[in-house]
Amino acid sequence: MAAESNSAVIGICDDCVHHVVVTAPSVAAARAHLCGALHFALAHGGADDASALLWAPARDFALELRPLSPQAAAAAEEGGIAEVAWRVADLECARAALRARGVHFEYRVRTPGPYFGAYPSLLIPGSEGAGYNIALFASDAAAFVPPPPAGQQQAQAAPAVLPDLGVGAFDHYTIIVADAARSLRFHTEALGFTFSKTIEVNTGSAPEGKYDMLNHVCFLPHSVTRVLVITQGYTPDSIFCKLLTKYGEFVHHVAHQVPDVDAAFATLRANGIELTNGHVSNDYVTGLRQLFISRKHASYFIELIARVNSTSKEGDFTQHNMADLVSGMDNYL
Repeated sequence: MAAESNSAVIGICDDCVHHVVVTAPSVAAARAHLCGALHFALAHGGADDASALLWAPARDFALELRPLSPQAAAAAEEGGIAEVAWRVADLECARAALRARGVHFEYRVRTPGPYFGAYPSLLIPGSEGAGYNIALFASDAAAFVPPPPAGQQQAQAAPAVLPDLGVGAFDHYTIIVADAARSLRFHTEALGFTFSKTIEVNTGSAPEGKYDMLNHVCFLPHSVTRVLVITQGYTPDSIFCKLLTKYGEFVHHVAHQVPDVDAAFATLRANGIELTNGHVSNDYVTGLRQLFISRKHASYFIELIARVNSTSKEGDFTQHNMADLVSGMDNYL
């Protein structure tokens, strides 16, 4: 049964994001990592640093890789998730709903490209409340070539070089923001996300009995399994406030479910893939197991999470693992 939400206001159609746009200093390197290590399917893109379209291994969302702008490249920026895109039932209705709420947006029509047709979309800047850029486009738009069947790639595909880790369904994405309450209101009131719970954690920068990390967990529209985690740091010394100072508000990571995090950890380490910690984060009470792959490979952090043989259900997280997962983030300041 789908979660009850306000998604009819904007009219989001799906229970998962349609695609994310990632900018990278090297599209070729990011593509090679995603396809070679994690078995993303390359739908379009050559061996150079031009844009590329990939589909996640479970084919539940797409990822568009773009090169950094000349200005960003000159400034040696690291890239990252530039926008998260959703399909809506009626773009004009969404446009009217945003205007009624006083939400500013940019109306744009993309020039047809090698893997998409011309289609209009609305870009909502992160400054309007979400904390990151959100794109909306009509459900009937010819956005992107369809994904190849599971286990197959297009002719241009880069071969997988690591054994299949079993990277599966989209589990969650996490954002780091300056005002978690404002972001929560925007997601629930304007976009139709459904609030689930609040989790406060002390990751080590707060006195005993206090917290330095605030997390609001929200189910995505129409979903009772996939979630968004809205994170805010409470203390200036928290890693979240430090990351906010360096990057501004941003999408920190996207998480995929895997059947065996320990096997994935061993394979990734053995093949020179940089992880943020030298161990798997394991909650001994629930059995929840997680790891982060460094953002150096694809320009954003990727989480692998195993809920198999765990009492932790989709949308559940533990204070222990949250604290442990961020212990290696100081290396990225």
